[in-house]
Amino acid sequence: MSYFQITDAPRIHIHPLPADTLLARLQGTPPEDPSQWLEISAWLGTDWAEGTSEVRSSDDEREEAFKEENCHGCYFYFDVDDIHVGDLTLDISYQEEEVQIAQRTLRIKSPCPCYADSIDEVEWPCLSGHDFDHYEIDDSDAAAGEPITYSDTRFTTRLNPRSLQPASSARGYGNFYGVALQRIDKHQGTWLATGSLRSLNAYDEAGGEICWGYGTATPVNLADAAATYARTPSNNDLLSLSGYTYNLELLEQAVFSDPLHGIQPISGALFEPTGGEHALLIASSSTPQAFLLLGTAPGAQIVNGVAAVLATWHPAVPLPNGDTLGCWLSPPLPDGTRWLAAMDPDTNQPLNGLLIGQLQLPTDLCASTPPTSSAPAALAAT
Repeated sequence: MSYFQITDAPRIHIHPLPADTLLARLQGTPPEDPSQWLEISAWLGTDWAEGTSEVRSSDDEREEAFKEENCHGCYFYFDVDDIHVGDLTLDISYQEEEVQIAQRTLRIKSPCPCYADSIDEVEWPCLSGHDFDHYEIDDSDAAAGEPITYSDTRFTTRLNPRSLQPASSARGYGNFYGVALQRIDKHQGTWLATGSLRSLNAYDEAGGEICWGYGTATPVNLADAAATYARTPSNNDLLSLSGYTYNLELLEQAVFSDPLHGIQPISGALFEPTGGEHALLIASSSTPQAFLLLGTAPGAQIVNGVAAVLATWHPAVPLPNGDTLGCWLSPPLPDGTRWLAAMDPDTNQPLNGLLIGQLQLPTDLCASTPPTSSAPAALAAT
């Protein structure tokens, strides 16, 4: 197989974007960063999780419910305790001499650090056999939680620009995913952004890596990350709900026509999704056949040795043999032909898709929600 005599469907990386993404970006990390990651970011607007986020209790309320149920009344839930024992005589040896100590009060320090140092210092299961790591708050207690409105959010992940392998989390969560609050707007044809502010469940280092909490499976792409984030309980140890609300209020005060508000143009390769579900089709220069094909597609952009094009999901693309196929479609060429790509059922990240060819297709194809796993296994043969 040569670059221009392709007999097999080239493998690519298909990266689904969150629903209702306003803007997606590919951008290389700064030259001084030795990691040289390729960052994929997606911005979501007002109330982007409406209908999916519920009234939930925060981790603070989960902790209080656990303490009410298991700690209050526990023999070990105290710091120090002075016990009056009447006349207590202790015979000890000090430097080979017998010493007698008379004491009427015995002070005992609890072997459990929960009361004195917080629940985070306890090794689970605790001395009484309870396990906070697997504790779920009762639904009847969740009514005391606060409704969370998710708005003006940017999700970010990172890929190796050559292998397209996801970057590893610095916190042991599998792959890296970051989140920040950032408002964007298109002003006179240019996408502008406010400064970024801290969001819920995010560490306060550069990149805002997400703390996923207890028992949360690591997402596999930005679409999965946004959906997982919307249903993950907030962690007040990182940012309180009131602090999050305050940050949203600060964003609402930004005036995009006023440079004093810290408004800056958004750099990098930008993609503007419209109606329907979208993904970025990505090929590295390490996969030359796919890189050349995608790099010359309509709307494609090349950054840091990676070619990418925005694709839309269509559930029933008509094939020449009369069958239909669910797949991702690139924008049309002048003659109406488009690149077709589909998830490869036999592989996982990073090269999880196949670029299966071009078809001339009608312009009135209806987009819809893509499947969560894969297209038919007979895809390449078609």
